[in-house]
Amino acid sequence: MIAYHGSAELKEQMVAAAVRHRELEILAKGCGYWDGSNGCAVGCSIETVNRLRGENYDHDDHGAFEPALGVPYVLARLQDGLFESLPAEHRQAWPERFFAAIPVGADLSGVGDRFMHYLLVDPTEGVLRFARNDEQRTAIMRVAALYERRIAGNVVGKEEWEVAAAAAYAADACSAAVCAAVYAAYAAAAAAAADDAAAYAADDAAAYAADADAAAYAADDAAAYAADDAAADADAADADADAAAARVRQAEKLLELMAGER
Repeated sequence: MIAYHGSAELKEQMVAAAVRHRELEILAKGCGYWDGSNGCAVGCSIETVNRLRGENYDHDDHGAFEPALGVPYVLARLQDGLFESLPAEHRQAWPERFFAAIPVGADLSGVGDRFMHYLLVDPTEGVLRFARNDEQRTAIMRVAALYERRIAGNVVGKEEWEVAAAAAYAADACSAAVCAAVYAAYAAAAAAAADDAAAYAADDAAAYAADADAAAYAADDAAAYAADDAAADADAADADADAAAARVRQAEKLLELMAGER
């Protein structure tokens, strides 16, 4: 599978359509993919594919990116999740930047793995820095090590991913509240274990990573990691801002990884 099936014209068409959608203010968060006149990043992208190629893909079919554009399913999921969670000032240009970053003819099959590894153990952005004890650090590193093996070209069996996911999930029990950092590792392992279906979990991992980032800067206590309203309003507002900023950084990293493929 190669990006845009090697067609520079197809890339130009996708970028131009995304620019047009932004200029016409067609792009909309939380609109249910496509309502006939407005759509999210994926919904508008598939509407463009259907018009260009005479296809009839469902507008919520992330898998259509593979046969139509040569772009892996996991990247379609990430395009979707990032669009929905980016701050407004970044959201509208996201689809055009996504398509513009992909080199014509590139093999993008390894981008998802490298992005997951970055989410887990990058020295600046990885959730490893939010682990609260040795059990959590070990759980996160275990998932990262499996991704390292796959990035190196080795096969990692489904059972290994499932064991790593279970260990990451269990590691949360050693803290008083939900630890978003460990949940990021769990989602990353689940993404690999469930094969194509798990591209859902790929963006879950990115979202948990952003939540972990927000928690560390917002309150520095267990409440900021929990999925409840325990934090004070001021802390919650700060957490939202920090999570949004983390999502911007994730988007930039994804663009960097895609652009670097040939």
